[in-house]
Amino acid sequence: SGKRGLEVTEAGAAPPKRPKSTSYVPDLSGGTLGEFSGTIKSFSDDDGHGLIDCTALKDMGYESVWMHGDFKRDLEIGSQVTFMAFLTGGNELQCKDVEAT
Repeated sequence: SGKRGLEVTEAGAAPPKRPKSTSYVPDLSGGTLGEFSGTIKSFSDDDGHGLIDCTALKDMGYESVWMHGDFKRDLEIGSQVTFMAFLTGGNELQCKDVEAT
């Protein structure tokens, strides 16, 4: 006795699935770039994120925009979207407020 918090599963049983995160909080410390439009070019359900192609941001010297899985909802690869682009404290280009156009 004395061990608490351990979850016991039957031998061979799959571990319980964790619910998808719904508490993503973007790191806006690198500054907001503004609202842009683009196309979802890829998404990995396994990794929980995708990439958006945006010509205007590429013209500014940026690569594809990283999109957290919480924003995918029913959007598909190839969907036209608008989004708010921002830089993280690590100067990574990400987005929030993704909406279908």
